[in-house]
Amino acid sequence: MIHAYRSIAREDAGMRMKLVLGIYFVIGAVDLALGATYFFSMQFTSYHAEAVGASWHELDAGIRTLIWHF
Repeated sequence: MIHAYRSIAREDAGMRMKLVLGIYFVIGAVDLALGATYFFSMQFTSYHAEAVGASWHELDAGIRTLIWHF
């Protein structure tokens, strides 16, 4: 009886590990997709403009260069 329980527990642990790895994979894929979206974005987003208090064209050239490279 105890041997059968241990066998089931090992199977459950393997299934849990697959589930955990699957969840990590999904989170990692979403994270990479969002990161790539911002990294390759060619425009100043609206919430960045709101946070700065100016549109992209209103910023000084030096500030635009700093923002662009970061």
